[in-house]
Amino acid sequence: MSEHKPPSWNDSDDDPRGLQTHFGSLDRNTQHQLARKFSYKKQFLRLTLKILFRWLVSLLLAAIMMLCFYHYEKIKILTKDQVRWFNAVKTGLYLTLGLNLAASLKGMALLVRWRLLARKKHELKEVDLILGIHSLIKVFLYGIHAIKSHRVLTAFACFMWILANLVGRLSVALTGLTYSYDSANATGLAPGIVNITDWSSFSGEVFSQEESIWTEHYAAQYYGLFSMLLDHGPLTKPGYYDHNRPSDMPIERADNGSYFYYMREVSPEITYTYGALSYKSPRRVEISSTCSYYPIIRGQQGDTTTLTYLNSTTEHTLYNVSVYGPRATVWINPRSDLPQNHKWDCGKRCVAVAAIQYIDPSKNATAKGAFYGCEVRVSPVMGATLPEHELPDDTARTAGGAIALAGYSKGPDQWEYVLYPPESKWSNYDYEEVDNSETMADLAAQYAVGAIAARDLMGPQDLQVEGTVAWVGVLVKVKWAYLSAILVTILLLQIILGLCCVAYANSVVCKDDSYLSTARLLRPVVERLGPSGCALTGEDIAHLLQEKVVYGVRRNKRGTRHHLDIGDDIRPRKYFPQGWYDGEISKEEEDEEEQEEGEMEMEMSNVASGRKVEIEVNSVGEVRRRRGKVKIE
Repeated sequence: MSEHKPPSWNDSDDDPRGLQTHFGSLDRNTQHQLARKFSYKKQFLRLTLKILFRWLVSLLLAAIMMLCFYHYEKIKILTKDQVRWFNAVKTGLYLTLGLNLAASLKGMALLVRWRLLARKKHELKEVDLILGIHSLIKVFLYGIHAIKSHRVLTAFACFMWILANLVGRLSVALTGLTYSYDSANATGLAPGIVNITDWSSFSGEVFSQEESIWTEHYAAQYYGLFSMLLDHGPLTKPGYYDHNRPSDMPIERADNGSYFYYMREVSPEITYTYGALSYKSPRRVEISSTCSYYPIIRGQQGDTTTLTYLNSTTEHTLYNVSVYGPRATVWINPRSDLPQNHKWDCGKRCVAVAAIQYIDPSKNATAKGAFYGCEVRVSPVMGATLPEHELPDDTARTAGGAIALAGYSKGPDQWEYVLYPPESKWSNYDYEEVDNSETMADLAAQYAVGAIAARDLMGPQDLQVEGTVAWVGVLVKVKWAYLSAILVTILLLQIILGLCCVAYANSVVCKDDSYLSTARLLRPVVERLGPSGCALTGEDIAHLLQEKVVYGVRRNKRGTRHHLDIGDDIRPRKYFPQGWYDGEISKEEEDEEEQEEGEMEMEMSNVASGRKVEIEVNSVGEVRRRRGKVKIE
């Protein structure tokens, strides 16, 4: 026997009917209880409740999504853990809303398929595809089948349904484009251990292992020069903090000409692109300066170590000026901290400095130079709460006189001199013959505050104390107009499409999506296979059974009882009649039907004998007779 040919049934013991499961039919009383009454109103209510349930779930998920976005946007700055939670919650909401929307569209397709089956007769292959219309693959295959059958509108409807499903899923994904993360402006603050500058030393052991006075002076002058890289801004209130620009304008100037600097606190662990993340604390110092102008009457050409300036009518001569030059501006620190220079002492947090502005002899050799006597005052740290926050007096005096500190001295009095060329920011060239004391005072104070700021921002910060830690987080920015528009559109289209599907399908009996219920309905179709064909595919069965069938209703003769069926001898209906469906009828009802059948046969015999009788079948199947020609509707 060939391996590709199935065996024949020759032995009665091998009859396939003996291999099939057999169950006895239910008794008549039980079958009588299987009847169900069909009502448009009740079915519409039942189907609408199903649609509304899915819609309410979508509404709830949309509301939760809005609340989630609002909550995390209100937090302002999210930590890493909060970002992880936000991502998890929103992903869960996306998936849940998308799945619920897909389930809602699937439920709509399950309703519409019964109306499609009842609309006209279909090949069994089409019946199989329509019953699986809740699957987009089946819809696509049905559309391809419709194209092959030259049914353009049916194919168009299939592809539009696929497009509607894709748009629904895409619309949920679009909600992910309605918010954004912003880390540029997301710096949070929290109490913790911070690093601050140790102000007991200006050099911070960067320039020398031994902290000598000369090292301190050189470090102060060095940081003051670097302060030219720092931007200036107007004075802000204590506690004001720009999260995005913690160090952009560290030097602040008040309306009265004083300069302020707010001390920074650095996180010991958290860094960002440009280095350690700092926090602008409320602790601040104020630097102010005043200068007096005196004309130089001798030595103003910058070619001698001696010069004479005029104080009112009194002449004063300076000797051993170790640094000089034409057009130069020389700043002098007379070292009031030394005993021999005590006459220059102006206070424990005040520094006396002087400035010489030499002339350009090539322009006017007889012009007078300018000598300025200045006092720079550095305030105690305002807002300090710990001893480590304080700026010691010695450090304050070093910063105040930084513009004139060179880190070495040639003279016996140990004065220090720093020469600035005319192109320097710290020069007063071109103003040597006028009183420019306000500008010189501003330069001295600006250099002092710059030295403190540069030391705090660029120097080592290895002293750990309790403070405010700045950390980089994430800001959630929600585009509420777009988010609301997308969610409202999803909800409106879902409820409108759902109600339209209910209205379209409600004219026929819409069975549920149970496989048992569907199998009971398909029984007449597959009964022709007998006990065989249990291993056939749907395509095999459709190819074997070529009939076109329709989903419809069979009725008893009185039209009081109906039966749902799929067959080739059923008239397609747009509207299924209301009333009782299925169930075993009683003996009395059976006798009444037999009597009615006899009367019907009598009427037909009268017609055959020439008597004119009109037979009319009303909408519920009842037979009415009246004299006249025969007419059956």
